[in-house]
Amino acid sequence: MVLEYKFLGRDKLVKGYTYPIKRGDLDVSLERAGVTKLRFVAFSYNHKYRNESTFLSSRMLGEAYTSGGWTDRSPYIIISAVPAEISP
Repeated sequence: MVLEYKFLGRDKLVKGYTYPIKRGDLDVSLERAGVTKLRFVAFSYNHKYRNESTFLSSRMLGEAYTSGGWTDRSPYIIISAVPAEISP
């Protein structure tokens, strides 16, 4: 079964930065891990909020009550760019 999710794309990178994983490798890893539900995947470079130790951000949100009532949430993954020299 192929995991389906919305792909939000990749931010353009500045020189010296790269993404630590390729989308195809991420897909294989998610499939091997048995992930069945994922809202979206995005590759992000945000120079405003750069933290050199952060390269993977994921949120695992379940069903939740908000001011508007109950909502069904699903997990998403944001891959953050890292300096090329630490990527391997």
